[in-house]
Amino acid sequence: MLSRLVLLRRAPAPVRVRVQSSASKQHARTIDDLRTPALCCFPSVMEANAQAMLERASRLGCVLRPHVKTAKTLQAATIQTGGTKRRVVVSTLAEAEFLARGGFDDILYAVPITQDKFAAADELNQRLERFHVMVDHPSTVRAITSRAVAKPLSVVVMVGSIPNPRPRPRPRPSPSSPNPNPSPNPDPNPDPSPNPNPNSNRNPNAAPGGLRLPARRGRPARQGERRAGAG
Repeated sequence: MLSRLVLLRRAPAPVRVRVQSSASKQHARTIDDLRTPALCCFPSVMEANAQAMLERASRLGCVLRPHVKTAKTLQAATIQTGGTKRRVVVSTLAEAEFLARGGFDDILYAVPITQDKFAAADELNQRLERFHVMVDHPSTVRAITSRAVAKPLSVVVMVGSIPNPRPRPRPRPSPSSPNPNPSPNPDPNPDPSPNPNPNSNRNPNAAPGGLRLPARRGRPARQGERRAGAG
């Protein structure tokens, strides 16, 4: 998990940066000296983009729940939520734990949960005012609802389309029925003895796609050595 947010200044190379760590310590260094992972951004651009998304969601009558898996910093998540530190999406329980320690709430763990993560999810649910998990199968719903816990989990159902796993086979004509798709121009003189080996007449120096390979040259026969196929 990232612990610092790097704020770039618009300046000619070498770029000078201002590093804002979780301890609020700031010092200048070149960008080449940064230890990765580190989020590098122009704060004015990031703040403008986040504000534009919040305003657009408000105009549409929606509640924006930004995903924090890319930035992975408390500072960036604060900007994404407009300073509220509420309503975020994570991809791992470690990200949820990191944000919960940083004062965030109303967190959605947006990966279908499995039973081995129930205990960690219950712990987060007890600490936070609102914590949500996602399910994608009725068996997981039954496993969650059958448990006796002090505070039930908030469950979000993942809904999606299921593609046809096995395409429908095409019907084959019976031997007695005529060919439904006869050839429009049958060959009047078919070759009675087709070449069983289509590569027998292939140029050994030809490559796929019309490319040509260098000609192969064999080494000269040594004294007392007999070439294969020689008389």
